Order: sequence, then C-alpha cells, then structure tokens
Amino acid sequence: MDKQHYTKSIIEYERLKNMQNQIFRNKEFPDQVFCPNYGRFRFSEYNWGDQEVYWDVIQSLAKQCCDAYLFFSIINPDPIEYYYKAFGMYPCCTLMGNSTWEDFVSFFEYSFSKEYCDSFQFGPRSVCCYGSSLKWGIYGDQDLETSILAIREDSEIDLNIVKNKWKSLEDALDIWIPLVFTHSGMVVPKMIEEPLRKNYSV
Repeated sequence: MDKQHYTKSIIEYERLKNMQNQIFRNKEFPDQVFCPNYGRFRFSEYNWGDQEVYWDVIQSLAKQCCDAYLFFSIINPDPIEYYYKAFGMYPCCTLMGNSTWEDFVSFFEYSFSKEYCDSFQFGPRSVCCYGSSLKWGIYGDQDLETSILAIREDSEIDLNIVKNKWKSLEDALDIWIPLVFTHSGMVVPKMIEEPLRKNYSV
C-alpha cells in the first residue's frame, strides 16, 4: 500500500469526518464515545493485527450490512494538527467492502514516515472503523488496550459473528484492562471503572 489510500483533500476529509460524527462523539474513552442510537457493546483487546478477532469480524459486519466501503480513521493524535501539518495527508483510509486481509495489512502497516510509530498499527492513541451503512462502528483506545464494537439500534446485525471473539464489559474488566495497571496491583481505578460501567453496561 502507498499514501494514495489516504486523502490530501480537505473536502474529502470533511465528508468522511461528517460520516464519522454520525457514529462517534467527540469524547475520549472511557467516556461515552458513541452517539446515543448505538449500543449492544462488545469488547476486545486492542490488537488490530489479529485477523480472526478484527478483520474477519469486520468483513462479516460489512457483508451483513452490504457495506460498499470500509473507513478507518486515526482520532488521536489530531488529524490536522499532527498528521496533515507533518505529512500533508489526513489519516483517513478507505477500503472496499470486499477487500482482502492482505489489503488490510498493507494499510495497517503503512507508516506516514520512516518511523513505525506513525503507522495505524503503532502510532495512534485512538482510532475508529466503520462501514458505509453506518450500522456499526469500532472505537479503539490504546491507553486502555481496549476496542469497543457498537451496533446501531435500528439494525438487525447478528452478533453471533463475534461470539467468543468479542467479550462483555465484565470480561474486559476482569481479563485485560487490569493488566494496564500493573503498577497499582492490577486494580482498575474507580475513575476508569465507574464511567465504563455507566456508559457501556448492556
């Protein structure tokens, strides 16, 4: 993959941003990052390189929703203040709905610079992914090593496709989020746990 998959056009960036804003709020996790009409939350460890957990699920969602396109965006660092000013491109990537795992890996590993830290794989603190149907979205937060899948309430997506791959909030709080806090005995602070339960309990 090369940089042509990202956009240099402010018009295209704003179009994609407007679509993104129909799913995601301008908030930071563990605040509620999804718009009010999204729910049925499922959780996964932040590992976008896991084909079975991420790409296979994304393809299944796209197939169910007849998504012609898949959109991936870096939310933090700031798309304009960092990526556009540093590299002349906005960190928004569009893939066809029937793209392959190899297409995804090529995008996933592409770095805006010679440093790995400027790739989707390693650089962002937060990212998002969604289909052109706007019936689902995934928000990834690297600080808490967690991604959240949300489904639009009026859609009839069969979540059996994520069974045993994406977990409940309780599983996330029991299994991997505590690992972020090894310095404090793997106890999730109340300032993290309480908003998670408030915003994402099903």
